Amino acid sequence: MEKRTFTILGLSLIAGFATMNVVYLTLSLVFIMISPERIADPNITMLLTAVASLSTVPVFWLIGRRLPTVQPLKSNLSGKDFAVFFFIAMGSTYIFNYIGYYINAGITYLLTGEAEPVNAVAEMTETTSLAVILVYMCIIAPIIEEFIFRKILFDRLRPFGDRVAILYSGLAFGLYHMNLSQIPYAIVIGFILGYAVLRTGRIRTTILLHAFLNFIGSFVPTLIERNDITVDLPPALQSFSDALVGADEGFFSLLFTIMVFVLMGVAIVLFLRHRHRINFQPAPFRFTVPITGRLIVLNWSNILYILTCVVMSVAAIFLGAGALE
Repeated sequence: MEKRTFTILGLSLIAGFATMNVVYLTLSLVFIMISPERIADPNITMLLTAVASLSTVPVFWLIGRRLPTVQPLKSNLSGKDFAVFFFIAMGSTYIFNYIGYYINAGITYLLTGEAEPVNAVAEMTETTSLAVILVYMCIIAPIIEEFIFRKILFDRLRPFGDRVAILYSGLAFGLYHMNLSQIPYAIVIGFILGYAVLRTGRIRTTILLHAFLNFIGSFVPTLIERNDITVDLPPALQSFSDALVGADEGFFSLLFTIMVFVLMGVAIVLFLRHRHRINFQPAPFRFTVPITGRLIVLNWSNILYILTCVVMSVAAIFLGAGALE
């Protein structure tokens, strides 16, 4: 029963990925026939991605519907605790974003010789409408992803205990992004949002957290990049700005970068202050075999899922490098 459960969950991840790509390619072909000149429009790309992502929800539910579930007890999260979750998650995003950046940069250089790492999401948002970015990244994506990873998968992982539910769903969530710049921080955010579900029993809390994270992490930087201003600073401050964000960046970019470093520091302080409150419940059932990492990972579906994510992440580097030439 134990191994079968993780095999089915891995299968749902593979099937979800396959469904998303089939739907996306099908919609793209239809759009090419209707309006071939607009298929390269990044707004259309994001719209098709949203529809394709939505199509994965019934796939996840259908494959895992017969698996036993344990739902967290519902409780309210105070405004103070919500703020703690948000600041820890937001600061962690930037800490692990830097880690992901340098991992991506190193692998990109080794594979292609390019010094600048490839980030397909960042490149897509450069020319996408702000309204489309806001709707997709701050509304559609959080709802779909939280329902899949913190509801469908999470409830079926809870019978194996809180730790297994958080680790498996967080790792699956991070790998699902298939982008070396995003995977490290997405995994950590998956852990934090998983714990938020344990605390509240409601995905509406994690949807809201996820939406805020995407708003600050994706929408605001794009907004600043398109509306930055140049301000005459005193020589000492100008030297500081050039060293921190570069001579080509404006005043808003400087302020945002300072905010990022403040958020990273706040996240570390809050985590250290509240780490004693972290509590995990053991599995509510007895199992015939120990629930180990080997049992969870070493089955054909999860191995195939991991390999698929790795291959797609590496392929994105080569495709991105080719587009830059």
